Amino acid sequence: MTSWYSLYLPCVDNVAETLRDALKALGYQFYDPFGLMPGKAYPQAVRLFVAPAREGWTRILGEPEANLLAPLSRFAPCLLIQLDGPNATISAYQSGAKTGPSEAIGGYAANPDCIQQALDITMASSSDALGGVALDMLPGDVQNLAQNVDLKQAGKMFNRLSGNLAPKSGGDASASDLLRQPEWNSVGGARITALMNCLPISNWRDPDFVTLRDAYALHERRRRSPKATLYPGDAETMAAVPDALSYTPGYAGKAQ
Repeated sequence: MTSWYSLYLPCVDNVAETLRDALKALGYQFYDPFGLMPGKAYPQAVRLFVAPAREGWTRILGEPEANLLAPLSRFAPCLLIQLDGPNATISAYQSGAKTGPSEAIGGYAANPDCIQQALDITMASSSDALGGVALDMLPGDVQNLAQNVDLKQAGKMFNRLSGNLAPKSGGDASASDLLRQPEWNSVGGARITALMNCLPISNWRDPDFVTLRDAYALHERRRRSPKATLYPGDAETMAAVPDALSYTPGYAGKAQ
């Protein structure tokens, strides 16, 4: 998974149930990929997790069905964020229709102007930027580290690394995907970070979908069979999301 998706809603009751109802209305059938028997294969599927409500917000991890946002937004404003490589896509829905982020969630920000300022972040000059992001938009600890780095040289080094790694991958998907992971130090990443800092949501970025999915599968297996064997790396995967089972899976599919 090379794109990072998250959907944020101000807390309403029964978000998981509301999500299930909305998907069923779109013709989806739910299945459990984490059970003993594999679920039915569908040509079209959505794979989501609903996080426990925290700090007045609920997060849905994963790429949602495009037609899901409008019905969900009838219950609460929806803020959908995607980071694909360096590119950020930020969408908002309210009362069943697409709208601007400021209109949808401005009332939840301590400073409504902060939202538009975040969306207006653009490429900084190389002399005062790291990965194309203005230094003053980066966390304080990163700014401190950057003061001791030749930013132009660091950029050249990364370009050489990425240029060398791609042909050496020999077409291997895992190697090429390494270069296509979401780039949080990009302008898109800075735009998202600044936007989320406008809202009272801490730790809004973690876990990512893949980390949660893998941890959930292992925690569920140990729940069913407490003495199930752990293979190398399993303990670390489970420790990455110790509360994985507090998330609600929303896996559903339908025939096209």
